[in-house]
Amino acid sequence: MPHRRPPVKPRRVIFIGVEGKSDRAFARFLQRCCDQAGLHLHLAIKTGHGGDSVDVVKETTRHLTKHSDKRDISAKLVLLDSDRIEHDRQAGRDAQAVASESGLEIIFQNRIWKGCCSGCTKDTRIGETRQATQRRNFARFGRSTASHR
Repeated sequence: MPHRRPPVKPRRVIFIGVEGKSDRAFARFLQRCCDQAGLHLHLAIKTGHGGDSVDVVKETTRHLTKHSDKRDISAKLVLLDSDRIEHDRQAGRDAQAVASESGLEIIFQNRIWKGCCSGCTKDTRIGETRQATQRRNFARFGRSTASHR
């Protein structure tokens, strides 16, 4: 009888709703970090259609209710820009309240991280590797890649 390997344990799924392409690039960067660290996680990323923070939270909620996955989702998150929250509140829209009602947790993204990963989608030069793009972007924000490894 041939030797059978034990079944592979399914990855823990974390759902992340994001606003646009640069936020999606950041979430994919986080997935690569998880993979390189040997973490057994899958980041299920859903891109919204822009708008303010409340719209992103509502789109994430709609997606989760419409596409209920058979896998257990261990965390439901929304990645939002920290610099937009105050503007949204002044406009009478509170993303944190809407997220709380929907059972979502918010991760506020710092502008520096967004800038570092946005070059992966928009500003990549021909023939430049993704890692070189990230190094260039870190340097542009006064950071060195060595301090972030």
